[in-house]
Amino acid sequence: MAVHTHKKKGTRKVSFEARLCGLEPLSSEARLSFPSPIISIDIAKDKQDVFDGKNIFTVLNKNLDNILQKYFKPRTAFLENTGEYTTRVVKALQRAGCENIILIDTVKYFHFRQQYSLDNKTDLIDAKLILSFGLKHGGYSYEERTPFFKKLNDLLKKRNFISYHNMRIKIQLSGLRDVPEHDKPLFAEYLETQESINKSLISNVDKELRKLIKNSPYAFLLTKFYGLILIAKLLNAMQDPARFPNAKNFASYLGFRLKTYQSGKIDKKQRINKRGFGDVRKVLYLSVLGQLSKKKDNPIKTKYYRLKGRGKNHYCCMVACMNHTARYFWTLCNKEIQAET
Repeated sequence: MAVHTHKKKGTRKVSFEARLCGLEPLSSEARLSFPSPIISIDIAKDKQDVFDGKNIFTVLNKNLDNILQKYFKPRTAFLENTGEYTTRVVKALQRAGCENIILIDTVKYFHFRQQYSLDNKTDLIDAKLILSFGLKHGGYSYEERTPFFKKLNDLLKKRNFISYHNMRIKIQLSGLRDVPEHDKPLFAEYLETQESINKSLISNVDKELRKLIKNSPYAFLLTKFYGLILIAKLLNAMQDPARFPNAKNFASYLGFRLKTYQSGKIDKKQRINKRGFGDVRKVLYLSVLGQLSKKKDNPIKTKYYRLKGRGKNHYCCMVACMNHTARYFWTLCNKEIQAET
């Protein structure tokens, strides 16, 4: 689509991307590489902004199916991966008969957006930029979770919710000093009852997790790896080991890739980028602490004290052991799955 902007001398054609602070126009080859009609969607909680290269529509969730099926009828759709909200939009696109649902790389898109130094951030600009980025750089196809991983994800969410509620109860128990003396026994009894109920619920969820993993191709992990929750969270993050070319890539996916900053005389210490799954890193940290507290020697304990002997600080040693655990997990899964096939 071309938009005419009139000046004193002559007329100049500006593409829809150029209106967004000078974006260069797309080549026809980029558009031809994807089947038309092509749309991009800026995803939000209550509404979606849909852009087809000419017009943009703000669509409420309840009207999304109707608009996609009757008006757009897309064959290619570009969108960001925003978790549950993305899943909802993907299902609507599938019902509308969309063949290619492409998720863009959010990190590359962030840098793509930065290079244009846009002062304003609106849903209109985001929807147009997503289409521009997708046509130039592509992305990766949306893959639905298998029933096993859907069930695993649901159980972990349930456990996290109960654990959070239990933590709140413990905080309330520690804050009973602000309650009048004659009411303290009643409050304490109620909170302790709630805590015991939550513990039994967590125990039931753990039993379901163990049963689910035991009846899956990953049952070997229960005997060859340690920690039920660690196994469940790492499995939920990894899904299929074939998604990653090697163990290093899986560790990077969890946020263990080192970042370096050096400019002139400034040379900052290397730190991990902490992208990816914070809850998985937390469980890995606790798992490493558990291995260090054991009296018997184990590979994690040996690695930790070997690094300590080289003068490394506690933080560096812990991160190295967490990284080692994640890599070992991927290697173990990859070998067993390949042996079965």
